[in-house]
Amino acid sequence: MTFLKKMNKHKHILVTGSHRSGSTWLGKVISRAEGIHYIHEPFNIDIKRINSPLRFWYEDVGSKTISEQTEIENYINSFLSLWHKQNGLRFFSFFQSIKYANRFFWDFKGIFKPRLLIKDPLAVFSAGWFYQYFKWQTIVIIRHPAAFVASLKVAKWDFDFNNFLKQDRLIKGKLSKYSNLIEEYALGNPDIIDQGILLWNIIHDEIRNYQNEFAAIWYFVKHEDLSHDPSLEFQKIFGYLDLNFSKNVQLFIEKTSKSSSASNLKRDSQKNIKSWKKRLNTDEISRIKVGTQKLWVNFYNESDW
Repeated sequence: MTFLKKMNKHKHILVTGSHRSGSTWLGKVISRAEGIHYIHEPFNIDIKRINSPLRFWYEDVGSKTISEQTEIENYINSFLSLWHKQNGLRFFSFFQSIKYANRFFWDFKGIFKPRLLIKDPLAVFSAGWFYQYFKWQTIVIIRHPAAFVASLKVAKWDFDFNNFLKQDRLIKGKLSKYSNLIEEYALGNPDIIDQGILLWNIIHDEIRNYQNEFAAIWYFVKHEDLSHDPSLEFQKIFGYLDLNFSKNVQLFIEKTSKSSSASNLKRDSQKNIKSWKKRLNTDEISRIKVGTQKLWVNFYNESDW
């Protein structure tokens, strides 16, 4: 075993990207590997956690003050503690506590050799800071702009762009080129297509920057590649993470990617690749293609449209 593989075998894992891009599926499949403990979205401000210092969607920790960064660093470190590794510092009912305590005390290997996986697309702007401070292995998932926007449209997920506007250092730094449009959208009421176009551009601009800086260290994967051949692509990811691609993992992939009925995790992954063609009309597809063109050419080809 190489030195790098020995190091990777004990590293925790961050799965990020944009929301509505299959990060939950990706994280849940990886968590089927032995010794992996899944933590769901510590950057999600809708999930009330006891000591979370986070106040906005898509926070950029690296642009905060040193004291603020230290507070968030301590928050992330708290997920490594023995007591918190299962519940992720959520408020739980009595019966939920019993359920998680049972899993906690019987998973002996996980107790003594925990390897955490944080799944959180909302950490995408903090992924660079996250790697700098923690050196976790990082997987970034990318999704076609039309598929991303179509998913927002179906889910009716409006976004409040004040979440960016109120992060002064972020808006004056990484997002300076988008600041005027962000301010306009924060004050106005753009439709879901325009919201999705701007969100996709903002997020994938940052992902492109990460590719330029971390291509040799992080793992970047397109949602479409995962969906087209899940078994092959997940084997590659498990190789990167130095995890055993077991029969249990294979069965879970088949269960979640070859379903005739769609749910949060189960679906026909191949049919899902181009489902956006049915969810969007011709005008919407054209708007998305033109509106994201400067960036999608870094990830996709004309044939992907």
